Amino acid sequence: MLVCRDPSPARGQLPRHRADGRGRGGSRPGGRGRHGSGGCALADPRACRPGHAGRGHRRSGRGHRLLPRQRHPARACPGPNPAGGAVTVAALLAHDLPLFRGLAPADLAHVDIAFTERRLRPWEILFHQNDPGAEVHFLLSGTLIALYWTAEGREVIFTRFASGDHFGELAALDDGDRSLAVVARSDVGLLTMPGPVFRALFEQVPILRRRITHGLVARIRSLTARNLELTTSSVEQRVATYLFGLAVDRGQLRSGGVIHDAPTHAEIAATIGSNREMVSRIIGGLARRGAIRTSRQRIEILDPTVLTAEF
Repeated sequence: MLVCRDPSPARGQLPRHRADGRGRGGSRPGGRGRHGSGGCALADPRACRPGHAGRGHRRSGRGHRLLPRQRHPARACPGPNPAGGAVTVAALLAHDLPLFRGLAPADLAHVDIAFTERRLRPWEILFHQNDPGAEVHFLLSGTLIALYWTAEGREVIFTRFASGDHFGELAALDDGDRSLAVVARSDVGLLTMPGPVFRALFEQVPILRRRITHGLVARIRSLTARNLELTTSSVEQRVATYLFGLAVDRGQLRSGGVIHDAPTHAEIAATIGSNREMVSRIIGGLARRGAIRTSRQRIEILDPTVLTAEF
């Protein structure tokens, strides 16, 4: 099949209000829908809740709720592909995605490759936790957040995806529902692959099977380390460890290193199991001690040794 891109949706369009003030799942107008003591980890008040009681944002204490932005389904170009699967394989490899890096078209020639491309606007929800769906998504541009909403309306952020990352493989491999929600943090470009195509690649291309397996094992190790950190480290240590890891991931762990598009304090809190006020206080203390300098979505590393002294 040929692949074509969706036209970019109109920017700046707000979700529509329901006349009865109810959210997508019928929450009562003026209901609680709180975000925990640290506030909402999604810094834009237009972001919305998943399909359970307590979802939706309260704005300015008025209690009205906003519908999630409409999802824009990806479109495949109509008509036959005159060049067969070769065009689609070449288009996939042209994106230079880490999972397929180093492969040649011949390595994938025996798999019927298909995918579509789409765009998301900031704070648009790709899917909710517990949604059905087996597609695997590859992030081409922008930033996505994977998070879990508790029944009380609190966000727990599990990860921020970077360009080139893929996700959704758990549902593709076991036909289960989505375990987390995924929300666009910025304008996002996505490549989406049907679950059967991803499973065929997993089963028939050994190098991809090894890479996917290694990625899943690394995720288990990361979750184990995170669970240990939550049970044994203070909030101060968790904030310092988070900033240290963020600097390492961005290649900025040095005096003068700058982390652009940095997470908000609420996002950090939702990631490390704390609240926004506590995180703000700790980051302010690190700044006063000369470890970092902060501004809007920007963190400059001034002295890594002061940062590491916290843990």
